[in-house]
Amino acid sequence: MKNFNFLFFLFFPVFVFSQFKITGKTLNSNHSPIENVIVQVLDKNGNTLAYGNSDEDGKFSFQINEGTPCSVELNKMGYEKIKKEITVDNNQKSIVLEEILSEKMNQIEEVKIIGQSTAVKQEGDTITYKTKYFTTGAERNLKDVLNKIPGFDVGGDGQIRVNGKKVDNLLVDGKEFFGDNHQLATENLGADMIDDIRVINHYSDYSKVKDLEPSDKTALNIGIKKEFKGRITGNATLVSAYEGRYKLGVNLFKFSKAANISFIGNSNSINDEVITFDQYFKMIIASKNDFVNRRNSGSDFQIPTILLSDDKMTEKYNNFGALNITSYLSKKTKLNVYSIFNNVNQNKNILNNTLFFDQNLNYSTAENIKTKENLFFNRTRANIDYLVSDNSLLTYSLAFDPYSANKNIQIDQTFGTIENNIYEKINDKPYTLSQQLSYTSKLSPTKLLAFYIFNDINHQKNDFELDNFPNILNLDSPLLQYKKYNQKTYGFLGTYTFKPKKLIYYIGLGYSSAQENFLSSIENSLYSNTNGFNRNFYNVDFNIYKRKGFFQFSLQNTLLYYSSLNKFLYLPKASVKFQLDKMSELNFLYEAKNDFISSNQVFTQPILEDYNRLLKDNTLSVGLPIRIHNLSAYLRYLNLYSGTQLSLNFNFIKNEKSIITASQLLPQYVAISQVLNLNSTQTWYTSINFEKKLNFIKNKIKLNGSYSRSNTLNIVDQVENPITSENIFIKASLMSVFKKEFFNYELGFSKQTSISNYTSLNRKVTNDRTEVFVDFEGSINKVLKYNLRNHYNIYTSEQKQCFLKTDFEISYDYSKKWEYSVVGNDILNFNKTQVVLSTLQNVTLQTSIIQRLPGYIGLKVKYNL
Repeated sequence: MKNFNFLFFLFFPVFVFSQFKITGKTLNSNHSPIENVIVQVLDKNGNTLAYGNSDEDGKFSFQINEGTPCSVELNKMGYEKIKKEITVDNNQKSIVLEEILSEKMNQIEEVKIIGQSTAVKQEGDTITYKTKYFTTGAERNLKDVLNKIPGFDVGGDGQIRVNGKKVDNLLVDGKEFFGDNHQLATENLGADMIDDIRVINHYSDYSKVKDLEPSDKTALNIGIKKEFKGRITGNATLVSAYEGRYKLGVNLFKFSKAANISFIGNSNSINDEVITFDQYFKMIIASKNDFVNRRNSGSDFQIPTILLSDDKMTEKYNNFGALNITSYLSKKTKLNVYSIFNNVNQNKNILNNTLFFDQNLNYSTAENIKTKENLFFNRTRANIDYLVSDNSLLTYSLAFDPYSANKNIQIDQTFGTIENNIYEKINDKPYTLSQQLSYTSKLSPTKLLAFYIFNDINHQKNDFELDNFPNILNLDSPLLQYKKYNQKTYGFLGTYTFKPKKLIYYIGLGYSSAQENFLSSIENSLYSNTNGFNRNFYNVDFNIYKRKGFFQFSLQNTLLYYSSLNKFLYLPKASVKFQLDKMSELNFLYEAKNDFISSNQVFTQPILEDYNRLLKDNTLSVGLPIRIHNLSAYLRYLNLYSGTQLSLNFNFIKNEKSIITASQLLPQYVAISQVLNLNSTQTWYTSINFEKKLNFIKNKIKLNGSYSRSNTLNIVDQVENPITSENIFIKASLMSVFKKEFFNYELGFSKQTSISNYTSLNRKVTNDRTEVFVDFEGSINKVLKYNLRNHYNIYTSEQKQCFLKTDFEISYDYSKKWEYSVVGNDILNFNKTQVVLSTLQNVTLQTSIIQRLPGYIGLKVKYNL
């Protein structure tokens, strides 16, 4: 703990009062150090002032306010508990203890840390929070509950973070729940169902290899109350709103010892998205990290902009369904499968003013763009675990991810005195399929053997129709373009892990092969591309880990033989971790990775991106590796008893080479090619999250901030143009934590600014959004609840816009079964509102006036099973 005090002051200034230091050492009857003894400092009333664990040398250290009467209590499974009263002399500034713990015959099952009326319990790597000690009674779902617990945060992206770290695995009563999609749990599990929340550090799917598998995963387990188990529970919701808008939702759950079954369904026209396309693609990328072939698979595909969905629509209809089953088919076999379906029909209306520019030429267009879209995705994931023996596990994993986007776009364009009526039609139907078979065997308490066989398929298909467009490449109208890309990867990996003492050693040998091909063609023309490439790798891994004690580290070394280019690639990764206490840590990381140029990035004949952008002359070296360096540091600190949480993050990424765009401005369209930049590009990212409970006024303050900056360049008419992009975000709020009061509130502000600067072209664009919010919630009596949310937004781009967004819900619990509500969303904007945004890309400066969905007011009926 003394190490922590020094390092913490380097990161965060605080006011320091006169303090008294308690240090000590825990020993067994042989006078050998005892690690991980739970040490608590208690005041005269038995309340916890501080707590922590002895390190690998048996040492511990704390500081408390001078003059505080206290005692020190030591707990360790298998040892007799010791309680030592501390007598403080007025002239003393510190005291040193040396305590010998006696072994006891009857093992205790767990040790409780008493504080906040047994609100928190720690057992090994698991910390349990009893939710009733943190909630106020006005919470409606899991999200509301988590946001009341110190160190927990549910972000706008739906992801759960604990002390600044993203949760990797989400469990309900110990069973998997919809993979990486936290929002399905946070929005749909009712607050009244939840008994406790457990944070499990160093989580492993196979508990028997926990001590040998070097896992940095964090799992969150949601404990369900007994009265909700063994039967079908959940609710059904119907909302009927202004101008025929509606919502129909169904949440059905059955939690039992043998199986958990969950179904979530939602159909609405009020923009109630259970999961967005942005979250869908992030979920795919995160889930694929569970497959061992990720190191050689090249870049993850970028999220297509046509699939990004929000409230900037004139109409929107969502249909969603999700099913999750986790079942113990037998004593040796466990099945987990979930499938998520989402379909969106939406209409957009955008007015664009676009300036095309370079050093010598400028012209502009005005456009009215009307779009009808049908977007669909499915996410299916299955895992079957078979326990071959007490120490051997066989696992089959499958992930299937198809999606589609159908768009019909009408562009009424004015170019000088010329008017064009352009029509686009896009039909995009990609999918990915990943499979893996693994066998894990614990040969002894210190030895682990594992084998993996894997297969990946990435298929992308795009049909593009264009009609009545300006003359490009002397092509006839209408025009039809086809694009196809296929990548197939397969391979195997064998690993051997052993732990002779405190260190874990890992050796891996493997092989992977990726075959890919790309085809594009424009019908009735000579413009077609055919390209293919194979990537073959042999890899040797040698890693060393230390996962316990104050000082922890990992050294990972991967040597790849890239047989396709007859080249060796070395990928080092090193991390250092200072485990300041069970809930606080300081980390440093360096990692080198390779990205690879794929076949669909290389072509010689032109390809249309849209009606005014033409891709051409991508003469890159297919399969070429690009070196990427990542350096990061982060501090996480949490003290439950003072209600203080702090996390600081810093990341620096450097690409030794990068792919940049070279643009040439031609009448009414831009010709774009991609070239390899031999100069490095850099990206910086830093963030802070701070939370402090103010017990004297029953409030807590939250502060979140981040800053990112990237330096790249593009080429305009063969002249290099440095580009700087910055993003700044800050949010501060004050939240009350009154217990079962008439009202609770949260008030604060946020500010988000993005800046794009094209240095050589003297072009700069700033988009700024400032939000001030005041939210209220509470219970008027046992049956009447309310919440009111007021968010005043100021958008600043080419012009300034202000509007107040007010949402509310007043609910009446008629009985335990029925609930009636009046609901409103953006009730001051029943007419369609607009947002003005500016974007700078290649050689275009675009100002867009985008229509937003109008607000509504309606009636809601909810039936609880």
